[in-house]
Amino acid sequence: MSIDIKQIIKMRYQKFVIIGMLLLGLFYLVNINSEFRQWKSISEYYHSETFQADYEENVEHFVYYPEDGTVAIPYKNINEYIRANTYLYGDANGGQDPNLLSNKEIKSDAIYPNTFFMENSWVFMVIFFLLGFLLFFVDLKTNFNTFLFSLGVTRRQIFLEKLKVVAVPLLGTLLLAKLAFIASIYLLIPFELINVQLSTLLLTALNSWLITFLYFTFGLFIGAAVGNLIFALVIVVSFFVSSMYIPSSLTNYLYAINFYKTQDFERNYYRYLDFSIEIGKSPVNLWVCLAMFLVSLLLVFISWSIFKQTSLEKSNQNLLIDKSRLPITILVIVYSCFIFWGEAFTYALTIVPYKSIDTVYFISRCLISGVLIAVVTIGVIYMAPLKKRLLRFVRRAVR
Repeated sequence: MSIDIKQIIKMRYQKFVIIGMLLLGLFYLVNINSEFRQWKSISEYYHSETFQADYEENVEHFVYYPEDGTVAIPYKNINEYIRANTYLYGDANGGQDPNLLSNKEIKSDAIYPNTFFMENSWVFMVIFFLLGFLLFFVDLKTNFNTFLFSLGVTRRQIFLEKLKVVAVPLLGTLLLAKLAFIASIYLLIPFELINVQLSTLLLTALNSWLITFLYFTFGLFIGAAVGNLIFALVIVVSFFVSSMYIPSSLTNYLYAINFYKTQDFERNYYRYLDFSIEIGKSPVNLWVCLAMFLVSLLLVFISWSIFKQTSLEKSNQNLLIDKSRLPITILVIVYSCFIFWGEAFTYALTIVPYKSIDTVYFISRCLISGVLIAVVTIGVIYMAPLKKRLLRFVRRAVR
């Protein structure tokens, strides 16, 4: 029977997976070609006779500002200017200072924007989140689960085969594409202009892949847990939009805690948390990577636990498993409060211009908004059972 279920899952998804793998590879090929062409065109312009004449005529205008930004310093020669403007990564703190740009090391408090070779990996956060959601939700709404459950195989086999046939090839292809993106940098760009270490590129690729995998498992959890189409769409949109505020919310909380302890705002917690999703010159915290991986595995396990208890008779409910209402309600309330409080009220715990710390304001606003969030969440999640109980009560009262 295990062979049968494997073939059935392949027949349903294999064409989609192959097309997805090809499109993913094509995306990276087009992106690599586009980024290299951009770098090449700029490099060719700087080496052209037109630019050389312009440089010689206006040499006093070709200057850079050091990290302290005090006095403009002229470039030593045209070659130094060209190198400073064709490095792969800039330095937001040091501007076009060639001495800083040539350094491959990373400062924890610095930001290094991608001058060239932008990966645009945010696209895959969206795609894989939707993939995880649709992987189980579509089969539920198209009644394909009815067919699968009638085959006499365990739900564990169905769950694992879906992951093997769909998730593993696509996630594996994404990882290989990221490695190919890094390889293309070393194949196409002169080594002296790659102002970053290979280990940093590999770690940022791993960090980016783990974030994408995390979003896939979030989608998987939502797709396995919900049944009603409108409710599912609301949850999907709400979660994805709110998740964009997780880094800034964490930053705000950590700033507030840091201020209470040290009265110091200098440490850049956003960089420390490493939510950068691009392959590039960024510090990567391996503990954060490990935490994302463990959370992803936990979400896969929870999704499987929900799937094996799914009842086809309740496929139109907001939540497919009745006993999951309470933990999911608590999870939604805690998550919503965390995001909302972090974005809206943590400033009250730090000193901002013309305003002192106001702990009472922070606590009162958190309590009021927390109650409102809890009421709305409970009302939405418990709407169906509350409606049934209300109808029963009315019927008994009429009798």
